[in-house]
Amino acid sequence: MSDSFNPTTDDFAAMFESSTAASAMQEGQVIPATVIRIDNDAVLVDIGLKTEGRIPVKEFSMEDKEPAPGDIVDVYLDRI
Repeated sequence: MSDSFNPTTDDFAAMFESSTAASAMQEGQVIPATVIRIDNDAVLVDIGLKTEGRIPVKEFSMEDKEPAPGDIVDVYLDRI
C-alpha cells in the first residue's frame, strides 16, 4: 500500500492560512498577482484563487516594460 498524504500541523496551518487569505479577497481590491503567460491579447495571472485572471495586454502599455512570466504585478479585482 502506498503512503497516503498525512499533513502535519504546519501543513494544515499553511493550507488554512491560504484558504482564509483567498476568501478575504473582495471586488475593488488591488492585490499582487503572478504572471503565468502572455497570449496574443491577454496576460494570464495567478491571483491565488481557484481560477486565473485574464488582463488585456493593452492594460500594460503604460508600463516601462511588458510583464514576463514569473513577474509580480498589482491587479485590480474587477469581478470575482
